[in-house]
Amino acid sequence: MALTVLHFIICDQVRLGSQSLQSIQIDNLITSIRSKQAPPFPLTRPRLTALALFMGGQGEGELSIRIVYEQSGHITSHSKKSLTVRFLGDSRTITGIKINLPNCVFPSEGLYWVELVFSGEVIARQPIRVSS
Repeated sequence: MALTVLHFIICDQVRLGSQSLQSIQIDNLITSIRSKQAPPFPLTRPRLTALALFMGGQGEGELSIRIVYEQSGHITSHSKKSLTVRFLGDSRTITGIKINLPNCVFPSEGLYWVELVFSGEVIARQPIRVSS
């Protein structure tokens, strides 16, 4: 079964239940960011957290996150290192992973895409609109 991203969520913090993915607490879902500093840009966010829930997949690959400014296509932030992910067992099992993305830089106002990359391929993305 091919790897399917069921959910890709960008937020401030994720707390996973101790036993399984049946209890997930998401703090402050992020779809937009407003700069309150002067000057407004560049804006640095100390941390964003991503939660990805998967189903399917086979073997292993490298998982990372990056932020891309839509207007220029430039990567403005990325995870410090890739995570090696192995998909084992029943392909119908739902698997989850939490990734922290420190020191996210938004050079100017506009639309940014937070992209989930698996072995060099973008498999999910979420928009964030940044304004002053």
